[in-house]
Amino acid sequence: MADPRESFGKRMGFDKSPATIQFEDWNTSTRNRLWNTLHSHYVINSRNGWDYSSISEMIDNGLARGVAWSMYDEVFKLPRSSLAPEPWNFIIAFEKMICVSEPWWKVAEVLEFFVEWSGQRFRGFYVVRPDLDESLNKVLEQELVGWRFVDLKLVPITSPMEIAEVTAAVHSSHGPVSAHFEKALSLLAEKQETNFSTAVHEAVAGVEAAAKFVTGKNSDVLSSMLQTLAAKHGTHTALAEVFKKMYGWASDGGIRHGKKETDSPVDRDLARCMLVMCSAFANLLVSSKAT
Repeated sequence: MADPRESFGKRMGFDKSPATIQFEDWNTSTRNRLWNTLHSHYVINSRNGWDYSSISEMIDNGLARGVAWSMYDEVFKLPRSSLAPEPWNFIIAFEKMICVSEPWWKVAEVLEFFVEWSGQRFRGFYVVRPDLDESLNKVLEQELVGWRFVDLKLVPITSPMEIAEVTAAVHSSHGPVSAHFEKALSLLAEKQETNFSTAVHEAVAGVEAAAKFVTGKNSDVLSSMLQTLAAKHGTHTALAEVFKKMYGWASDGGIRHGKKETDSPVDRDLARCMLVMCSAFANLLVSSKAT
């Protein structure tokens, strides 16, 4: 059955553009739609209405200008003097950066910057609307971009169920579990390949923290606690065995105890897989403790 959101050209076969996932290059239509979303959540967001006329007041009283200054400094590394003083010129320059001149990863940094600002109030109204990440995720999904916002960061996870599991683990009610998965997610959002193995290590440590929470055996290693979970806490023996082997791989593969020359590298796909699996299992353990 055809996707009801597909355009007439796609449904009828006239639009021949390939339906490929965009990872490290974003096409013009994607950039334009991301700009339109950012524009509606920041540029024209004002207590006086949703129109261009209010941007002058926002810049004059320091609201939008303060955000723009921070963006020029933290993201683009440009002097503040290069920020156009007139509202219209600022809007045009900003639009060109997003839609044309900047590489895709710099656009991603801009989006992350504004998502971190979303929901913050100043003088009684939002500088950036609080639902920016949700709106951007809709565009990213529709434009077949292989990135989504999870906990304010763009990460290579696209399935809603996967996002839900990782988000639940990051916001776990048990602090040590939350800390490990928050670190793993942050590492997955970075490009350095050396961080991917560390992300896996943090994800496995998150499962270990959840197991300690359930069993109360704070001094045991995960492999031992998995036996306890199977014997006394209702975890199926086969499921416990799967994660016991995964823990052994993480140890023997150099992730937990330092890499050897014969160890295979951990890429982003493997790190993402481990983060999702570990998140789901940790969530299961923490919820079983509550019930």
